[in-house]
This record gives sequence, structure tokens and C-alpha cells, in this order.
Amino acid sequence: MMGVLRLLEGDGWSDGASHAVTEAADALEVDWVAVCLSIDGGIALEAMWFSHPAARVFSDLQFTCGEGPSVDSAHYCSVVRVDNLSTVREDRWPALTATDTGPVKAIFCFPLRIGALRIGVLTLTRASPGSLTGDDNQDAHLLAQALTRYCLNRSPPPSGTSEEDPAHPHPGGDPPGFLEANDPLERAEIHQATGMLSVQLRTGLGDALVLLRAHAYTSGMPLDEVAHAVITHRLSLGDRPHDNDTPDEKDPPI
Repeated sequence: MMGVLRLLEGDGWSDGASHAVTEAADALEVDWVAVCLSIDGGIALEAMWFSHPAARVFSDLQFTCGEGPSVDSAHYCSVVRVDNLSTVREDRWPALTATDTGPVKAIFCFPLRIGALRIGVLTLTRASPGSLTGDDNQDAHLLAQALTRYCLNRSPPPSGTSEEDPAHPHPGGDPPGFLEANDPLERAEIHQATGMLSVQLRTGLGDALVLLRAHAYTSGMPLDEVAHAVITHRLSLGDRPHDNDTPDEKDPPI
């Protein structure tokens, strides 16, 4: 693990973490490793670094469903361990467990955080059920801490990360996310579509993202395709409510 941690000591934003994540899979005795960073007050996770495409696919699946072990770990800032995904109660992550999760059978998630600032989550996955050893669990904690320092030292947090800053309050009092939607993101169109729906429907970003996810889930379309259809005006997920609407009429259709 010391060799992995040394990779995070180099300069630059992405190269060190990318190499560290790739090497971490062997060091931690797992099949795949992923790191996602928090965006917009923690309502979503932005894909950053992956050791293998399978880790990216599972991360994208959780993003589309809006639930899963990585989502819970980031939201509650706690470690989430799933030794056997097939034995998880269906009501814990109903959308995720009803979907084909591919080769992923065991998941271990470690939050990246400092104080009230949600940085993101480190997710370890295996193709077979089983738990982490005590040493691997300790090393995963060390890697999560090192990744937290790496992110903070190489990319300044967005404005509004201090709860004592009256000029940049947190919506709803939630702790801030690490990235903002106007940062260069791989899911830029999803964040753009979320913002458009939020304005159109006069609702929060979280509710707008839920609407996107619901349409993707029920239609079978990938979430990024739904977002592209929204921003190109080929898909309408609800009309802007009028001031004289009743409360029931203001609920956006799905």
C-alpha cells in the first residue's frame, strides 16, 4: 500500500490518482476500484478515476438508479460494506437490486470527507462474494484519507464550502459537495439537463435529478441519452407550473 500512496505525492490533478487507483486493486485484493467526487451539495457523484471499465459501469448504474452503497457512503459519510450483493434486502436499494449489476458481487465503500465537506467516495468491488481482511480494510481507510488530501491539495474547493460563509449558504443546510456543476465534468449534459428542469419546474436540483432518473429507469434509456434529449428539446418531462395551479397540479408528470 505504501507504493500506492506514494503515487499520490506527485504533481498534477489526475495522473497520480489514476495510477494509484489502478494499482490499489491488487494492493487491496479486490477486482476493481473506483473514485467518485461529490457534486452540488452531495446530491450526485461525478465519475473521476477507475481501475477497470467494470468499475465505471457499476458507478454509472448507481448514478442512474440514484441509490446504492456508494451513494449511501457519500451521503451519510460512513463506511458501507456489502459482502454479498445477492443477499441484500430488496427494499434497501430496490432500483439497483432489480437491475443487472453485472459481475459485481461484493462492494466496500469508504467516504472521502473532511469536516462538513463531502469530497466523494472510494468504492472497492469484487466479482465474488466475501469480506475484506482486517489489513485490507485498514489500508482502504488509509487510501481514502490520502485521496481526500490529494483532492484538497490539488483542486481548491468551490465557494460556499464553509457553513460560516453568509455569502454562500448551503441549500437546505446540507454540507457542501466538492465539485460544482460548472466544473469540467464527464456528465456535463446530465447536470445541464438537471439545471434546466429545476428552473422549468421550479424545484430543487435533487428533485429534478430524480425526475431524470425516473424517466431513464422506466423507459430503459441510458441516463445520458435522456439528458441529451432534454437539453436538445426533443423530450419534455413537464411544463412550467402556473401561479394559479393547485398543489396537486404542480407535481411534475413522470
